[in-house]
Amino acid sequence: MSEWRITFRCRLLEDMHAGSGLGFRGLVDDRHARDAKGRPVLADNALSGLLRDIAEELRDLEHPQATPERILRLFGQEGAGGRSALVARSLRFEWPRESQSNQEASHAANRPMFLAVTRTARQVYSRRPMEQTLRTIELSAAGLEAAGEIRLVGDTEDKEFLLLCLRRLRAIGGEKSRGTGQIQLHQINATEAPTLKEPELPREGPGPFRLRLLLRLLEPVCLPKTGFPGNLIQTETYIPGSALRGAFLTAISQLGGSADEVGRLAAPEVRFSNGYFVPDWLLQRNEQAMVNNLKQLQSLPMPLTAQEAKATERTTDPKAGPWWAQKAKTTSSEAREIWLANPDTQRDLLLEEHPPQGAKFKRIKTEDYLVGSGEGPWYRVRPAVMTLMRNRVPVARVGRSFDSRRPTATADDLPRTGDLYSIEALAEDQLFLAEIVFDSHRTAQTFCQLAKSFLGGPDSEASIRSWLRLGRGGSPVQVESYAWLEPGDPAACQESSQAPQANPQQNSPQQTATFTLTLLSDLIARAPDLTFYTCLHGAVVAQLAGLDESQLSAVRIDTEVSRWDTRVVYGFNTASGTRRAAALAIQRGSAFRIEGPQDQLQILFKSLSNMESAGRGLGERQEEGFGRFALNHPVHRWPRSETLPQPETSSMIQAPSDLDFMTLEARYRQRREKAIQKVLHTVKDWEIAKAGKMFPSRSQWQYLRHRVEAARSQDQLNQLLQQLQQRAEKLSGIMWKYPVSKNRPLWKVIDQAYKELQEDFYSQQIFLIYLCRWVVVELDRLRREKKRA
Repeated sequence: MSEWRITFRCRLLEDMHAGSGLGFRGLVDDRHARDAKGRPVLADNALSGLLRDIAEELRDLEHPQATPERILRLFGQEGAGGRSALVARSLRFEWPRESQSNQEASHAANRPMFLAVTRTARQVYSRRPMEQTLRTIELSAAGLEAAGEIRLVGDTEDKEFLLLCLRRLRAIGGEKSRGTGQIQLHQINATEAPTLKEPELPREGPGPFRLRLLLRLLEPVCLPKTGFPGNLIQTETYIPGSALRGAFLTAISQLGGSADEVGRLAAPEVRFSNGYFVPDWLLQRNEQAMVNNLKQLQSLPMPLTAQEAKATERTTDPKAGPWWAQKAKTTSSEAREIWLANPDTQRDLLLEEHPPQGAKFKRIKTEDYLVGSGEGPWYRVRPAVMTLMRNRVPVARVGRSFDSRRPTATADDLPRTGDLYSIEALAEDQLFLAEIVFDSHRTAQTFCQLAKSFLGGPDSEASIRSWLRLGRGGSPVQVESYAWLEPGDPAACQESSQAPQANPQQNSPQQTATFTLTLLSDLIARAPDLTFYTCLHGAVVAQLAGLDESQLSAVRIDTEVSRWDTRVVYGFNTASGTRRAAALAIQRGSAFRIEGPQDQLQILFKSLSNMESAGRGLGERQEEGFGRFALNHPVHRWPRSETLPQPETSSMIQAPSDLDFMTLEARYRQRREKAIQKVLHTVKDWEIAKAGKMFPSRSQWQYLRHRVEAARSQDQLNQLLQQLQQRAEKLSGIMWKYPVSKNRPLWKVIDQAYKELQEDFYSQQIFLIYLCRWVVVELDRLRREKKRA
């Protein structure tokens, strides 16, 4: 089997609609699907489904290459060993910029990518519009282009058959029978994956050998939290070590690795860590600087001892507007908030000897992470998570006589229609930091040889490396960069060599010392009676460290400042095709302050420090990333200071080149809230109830709103307001001269409030839309009150 890379360009000949199943602002019933940067997108599974339909059509036409075995191998089937041999990337459309002058490229960049179309169903024969069928959908404009890529593991005939299916693709998206979504594919090119240079090997020595990986998500990835999902499949906000381990072993086996070699990598001596989020702006761009920076990067889940002040929901200041219209503080990558820079709103219990009195704090959500580089400050970040709607293919559609979700169902009970559900997914183009630890140099060398196509040489381009497949459906992930950690690298030691520190508040004659232990991943610790520990205490820590409990009888956990929690860990056994028995684990981020006599604490600290420096963890399933910890982690010792370095002073931190998903959504939300606040301020003194017939009617406001919605630029909005002024001078539009707000004409008040925004087209447009909607709602309320009277 060989790996093939198929690239092509897709151009929209007609407008296309790829529905997201979500509305927008109450104006669009079905919004077009977007990627993390706001571009129109056709999902990878939709493209694969269209190619599968063409393959099945060729099978029905008895094409010699369209055998059932090949179709199932290429496009997959539900069940054990049924993953598809091909993986496609989503089509993300943009205006073409090749072979254009600067003026043409600038004009293309300002053209809208989306347009809204309102339709209604018609009665048969009469063509009259049917009631309650008016629907507005969003389309991507004709002329957009997207670059497509498909990776395939198969022989030459598989590649030729896939090219045949691709050339027969004529339309994409919904409503293809009505002419929408017509496309033209060109620049189709199929090449075999190139042979990459040998990966960099670690230096020989006693070990352990720690390989640090920087992974980039090429598509949205769903990593389900539970094996029993409901209508919404929630995702983890990190890459579990078990998922990363399975992705590497499966890919190596698929590309020709023998059972003995794969079995050697599946041994407990090879340990895969969890992959935690790293923002793109924390990295340097050139390859050598990125490798050096990769050795200093640190990312860990937010400790459970971290707290933030509760947000005030309402304000007593009448000028500030309602609480939902105020600008909220954000912890997205745009803000780059330094953790513990503001002691009034942020705190860490392990740093607090005397917590502030009267302040109300709450625990920070587990979706947040702390990232740092070297000795610099720690930043609080959160990965972007998208919600996507999916329609499960019915059993009858794939020609099966069983349902994996209901094994006992009879043939008559099998579903004939699709099931609509939603999934959460980590947005594409995000980076995650993971680590693989090898106990022997031979095993590390074997891994590099088998994973050659995923790693390549240190200077190889990431775009030509093979893809890993992670999560639900096997979304593609590539290794962006990698580096071997040396014993002296900051990330390899975590500064845990510092001995336990004496507690200055202890006045007892026996010297007492302390150190902190922070869980970097979930800890599965089994008690002698085969139950699971739900918390740590001195005897449990000694047992996990392999020490005699009697020697550490005075060691204890300070429960006043320590924080821990538990979670249920689910799993799936691919060999038997069944779910694993659930395990109860102490949650990642749990932080403990361990106290005791200095002589006993030195013994415990030395044992744990040796385990940490060797890349080992505590408890069970360490090869899957469980049980990793850090001693005296610097995040718990970061000083409170008024002179903390700001992000702008660091040469490594640059403004992001493209807005990420969270930043884009936060900006839109802030603009909408500001527009609502401006509307409430504008209509404060209008007194619509006393206006009578001299006030514009409901239909006039609705007409204005529809004209505003149809505007595509700021110039069109300005022309619309000028027309409103001209209409006010005529008898049919004299209502727009109704005096409001200090006897000023209504059209002039609207125009002045519109110009006071002094912002972009989006903010001014939604202000006018919300203004019209508010007046219509108020007029309807007055009409209902009049009828009741």
